[in-house]
Formats: sequence, structure tokens, C-alpha cells
Amino acid sequence: MRSTGRIVPIALGVFLVSSVGVAGATAGRIRAGARTAAAAETPPGYKVVTAGFTAPTGLQTAASVPCPAKTVVLGGGALIASNSVLANINSSIPHGNRTWTVKVNNASGADTSATVYAICAHKPTGYQQVTAPVIDNPGDTRTDEGALCPSGKKVFGGGAFSTSTSVGIAQSNSLPGKTTAPTTYAWAVTMDNLTKSDNTFSAVAICGKITGYKFVTGTSQLVPVGAQVEATATCPGTTVPLGGGVHAKTLDLGTSINTSAPVSNQWAAFVGNNTSSAVTITATVTCAP
Repeated sequence: MRSTGRIVPIALGVFLVSSVGVAGATAGRIRAGARTAAAAETPPGYKVVTAGFTAPTGLQTAASVPCPAKTVVLGGGALIASNSVLANINSSIPHGNRTWTVKVNNASGADTSATVYAICAHKPTGYQQVTAPVIDNPGDTRTDEGALCPSGKKVFGGGAFSTSTSVGIAQSNSLPGKTTAPTTYAWAVTMDNLTKSDNTFSAVAICGKITGYKFVTGTSQLVPVGAQVEATATCPGTTVPLGGGVHAKTLDLGTSINTSAPVSNQWAAFVGNNTSSAVTITATVTCAP
């Protein structure tokens, strides 16, 4: 098993890794206690939109949800109802300025339901999507990549797109990050390729300027072998999520993100551990009033 990558923001510690409700049968997947953000305090045009879909077993399924007219997408994610460590996110990215698209893998042995999320608002100052160069993701390898925001801009949300249609390739890390001295914001991704075939992927960061921006890291959680565990990060005060993600602290193949999505004033992420040892996970959320 190898770890490769042109930009290695998580594995080598370059970036400091400092959760709107869920309806229906999937509601129990999210930890209780998140408050509802006051609509009057949210960024202009702020709205979280969702679309549910079915993810049949043995397949990779794509789904999208558009933002309302006159808004742009700031971030997004996916929730998968299955508790299996073999149900996970392959791709989660903006598609144009107004749509969020996900591809989810389901190798669990049973059909499951899923939800795609888009976080939308009126276009912030300096709004820009930055796509990193396409990077090779060889078989039996975990590969790191990062998309950097231009100087002076903050990262709102982001993700990655994989060219693979295999259920054996999934994101193990996908989250906002930042450097110090000088501060640079970015979106960092690790893609685990458990197949024997080479594939490619690219990371995407959504960047811009917004008043009252916050970058928040949640409390770390331990994921036992064979389990799936939730980690959250909470926006302070009356701020709301712009985007978020999760980091699994391991160099081993076999961790994967099952869910990464906004929930009220939090970012919630579930990570499955199919490695041979326990893994620590930490969620991060970007926020604004």
C-alpha cells in the first residue's frame, strides 16, 4: 500500500485542520442537539437544499441538487443511510455555480437511501471555484491532493471528482484546511483506491470573501475497527455552515467517508473504518453570520 500525491495537505501536516435538518428515516443518523440557526442572521439568500435518491447495492450512483435562482453554491455534501463501512462517498463537487453533485458507492449487500446537499447564498465578493490539476490515483494506493484559494480569499466549501465508476474507490479525507505564516486557505482530499486499476481525480475549492468568517475544528472521535462513527464541528453563535468535511488520521487504506453534510449549525460526518486498527477522525466546518 502506498501513499502518493502532488500536494499533501493532510498526510504531511501542511494544513492545520482546525454541522438544516435531516428528514425521514435518515434523521436518526445525526446526533441530536444542534440548534436551528435564526434565518435573520444567515448570509443573504442562504438556503440549504436537498434531494433524496436510492443507492442500489453493488453500484455507484450519482445525484445532483440545484440552488435556487439568483444564488450560487458555497458547499455541499451527502448523507448515506447505511451503517455499512462499504457504503461511502466517491465524489462530491460543485457542478457549475448553482449545483452540487455526488457519486456514492454501495457495496454493502443491501440497497440504501441517500441525500445530496447544496448550501446556497447570494454570490459573495470574490466568489471563485478553483480546480486543482488532475492527479493519478494508482491501484492499491491512497493519494492526496489540494486546491488552493488565491491570496486574500477564504475557503467556503469544496470536494473532489473521481473518474472512477468502481465502488472500490472512495474519499477518506475531504475538508477545508489552512496554512499559517502566511495564511492560505484550501480544500484537501485523500482518495483511497482499493482496486487494481489506475484512475484519476481532482480537488475543488470554493473561495471568496465574507464578513464574519469562522474556521472551526470539532472534537476528535475514535473509530474502532469495523465500525462507523460520527464526528461533528459546530458553528459559533448565530453563524451557519458554508461547508465542511472530515479528516481520518491514518496512512492505511480502508477508511472512507460515509456521510459529510450540514445539520443545523453543525457539520456532521460519519467515517467507516475497514483497516486493521482504530482511527481518529476530526470534523471541520467553515461558518459565517
